[in-house]
Amino acid sequence: MQLIAEITYNCPCHCSFCNVPKSNEIMKISDFSEAINLFKGLDNDLSIVLSGGEPSIVKNLKEYVLIAKKKNCNVTIVTNAFNIHRIVKAKPDFVEISIDYFGEKHDLSRGVKGLFQNAIKLAEACNFYDIQVIIRATVMNNNIDDIIKIKKLFKEKRIEAEFLAMPVRGIKKLLPNKNQLKILEENGILIADNCPAGISSFVLTPRMEVLPCIFYRKKLGEINNFSLSEMLEIINKGEKIPRFPCEKE
Repeated sequence: MQLIAEITYNCPCHCSFCNVPKSNEIMKISDFSEAINLFKGLDNDLSIVLSGGEPSIVKNLKEYVLIAKKKNCNVTIVTNAFNIHRIVKAKPDFVEISIDYFGEKHDLSRGVKGLFQNAIKLAEACNFYDIQVIIRATVMNNNIDDIIKIKKLFKEKRIEAEFLAMPVRGIKKLLPNKNQLKILEENGILIADNCPAGISSFVLTPRMEVLPCIFYRKKLGEINNFSLSEMLEIINKGEKIPRFPCEKE
């Protein structure tokens, strides 16, 4: 099972396809710890993904990683590479860097100057410190060539990373077609084509709300008492939602 903890809604970027709320809320470290205990009661092989917003905004990011590791969870930080030092210092098992376009085009799409170069520097730093790197691109019908160029750049710089392409959800006008996805696959880029929402993957918000997916943000329930009964109700609701619910609205 995977728990995606949105530890903050604060983010410097302004991505047009992002449907995560914007606020300065930060998940309480004590709530985070209790929530892991609760989810591990359902699956001892629980993996933790620290997300947001942008998790590198959180000054004590390392504490969240340490707590999860002490509970024997693999930890991934999903980031736009805003604060390189804070991410590397936290020492997660994996760093998943979000890059959608090549060069300045990426900076313009996110609204943050220098973000593309930050992503390259973070990947290089992770290689140096033996932190595994995943490059995750949100695939749209206008960035296929950019994703391929990014992969080629990593090869030229000898930066080790897995490339994962996730088709944009909920915005039909930006959806890539099958031929475009095939081109990415032919270039050694893995396409995310399954939907674990509400079954083996859950999202936890700073307010302890549980959602089925980052793209499908209809609440399954809330964790108020950190009780098994709350979790069983959430699991029951999650099992009933259709696959790829974000595309059915």
